[in-house]
This record gives sequence, structure tokens and C-alpha cells, in this order.
Amino acid sequence: MQVTGIKQVMNDTVSRYSKVSKEKEMRIYVAVGEYWSAVPGAVSKQWVAEQVAVHMGIDPKDVKIGWSRTAGCSCGCSPAFIARGMKTNFSMYIDAVYESAAEEEAAVAARDEFIAKEIEKETKKEAARIEKAKAQIAARYR
Repeated sequence: MQVTGIKQVMNDTVSRYSKVSKEKEMRIYVAVGEYWSAVPGAVSKQWVAEQVAVHMGIDPKDVKIGWSRTAGCSCGCSPAFIARGMKTNFSMYIDAVYESAAEEEAAVAARDEFIAKEIEKETKKEAARIEKAKAQIAARYR
């Protein structure tokens, strides 16, 4: 992938009680073409670490990248990569483009595989929750 732009945006974590922006582990949002690709597999953690290191002027080995579906919001609407241990009061947005159709196809396949696994995992959790609720209801009426 080729980076077309990187920008830093101050965190919008100001509460009604405090006018000071709070520091937290840096969130990194990656847009590839027209799509947000904060999904492991579609964009590698190593690639993200390299971009952060170049932009921040630090050694890539010092950047530990994680991923969280709930990085920006507890509901899961803004998944992002997280620079572990790098406390800042800004988030980083990286714009990139695929260098070839083959690279894009591989990324889309990896993203689709990741999403399928997430759906399967969430479906199992929900099925277990439903079975537990059924057992509790049945126990009440026995």
C-alpha cells in the first residue's frame, strides 16, 4: 500500500466537567481508497506500526500495535488500531491506496475472512446467551 496522507486530530474526549483533552493510547484509523479498513488482515499491524514510526520519528520496534473493535466508541461503531503504550491527546488518520489489483483482492479476502470469523464468534455468544435465558425461564416455571 502507498500512503497518500497522514493527519493528527485532537481527541474529542473533553467531558462537560473538564475542558482539558485527556491523553489515551493513540488510535490509528486507516482509510484505503474509499473504505475504512481498520480490520486486521486487510491492513497489517506491521504496516501500521511502520507508518506511525515514520510519522512520529521513532524506531518501528518501539511501536506495539493492537486492534480493537471498540477503540473509538464502546458500541463498536469505530474500530481502530491502537498504539499500545503511546499516550497522546490525538488520533492518527492514515489515507492509503492499493498499489495493485492483486493487493486489493488479497486485502478484501482477508477482511471478509476476518468479518466471517467475527460473525461466527458473536453468533456463538448470542446462542449461549439465549440458551442460558431459556434455562432460567424454564427453571422459574418448574
